[in-house]
Amino acid sequence: MAHRLSHDLDARLVTARDAIHSATGALMRRAALQQAGRQLDERTGGSWLAEAAARAQRDQASQLLVLDSVRSHAQADAALAHLGRAVLVHLRAETFERARRFRGRVDDADDGVDFEQIATDALEGEADAVASRAHLVIDTTHLDLEGVFAVVSAFLEEWN
Repeated sequence: MAHRLSHDLDARLVTARDAIHSATGALMRRAALQQAGRQLDERTGGSWLAEAAARAQRDQASQLLVLDSVRSHAQADAALAHLGRAVLVHLRAETFERARRFRGRVDDADDGVDFEQIATDALEGEADAVASRAHLVIDTTHLDLEGVFAVVSAFLEEWN
């Protein structure tokens, strides 16, 4: 979704994965990224992701930025505080659907990891709580990418 939004809206994409790697040099493997992300959260109070996004925003002419993905209240609060006119869209799905999607994707960072390991990570568990900070929450359980994109696009048109 983030890649689609950034492409179709001509926005800069900032990913937590790339921000963690850039800040820490962590291997691009899920366990290493999760550990490094937890350490960054502890060290910065969750502001590291918003700071990476703010740097990216300063470095480009377009003011539109897609940040993928906020996982905690502290990260959400920092993003909303540091990024000016920010809109927080929270995508969620039922566990069975998230597991199905995980098993169907190809991502080298996830080699040797199963969905249950990911779902039980404390930070992953906090991600659903971010919904309370969001301007828009979408349950994607029964939506395909096109459906989600249509809802987000319509919301952003109304927002402007």
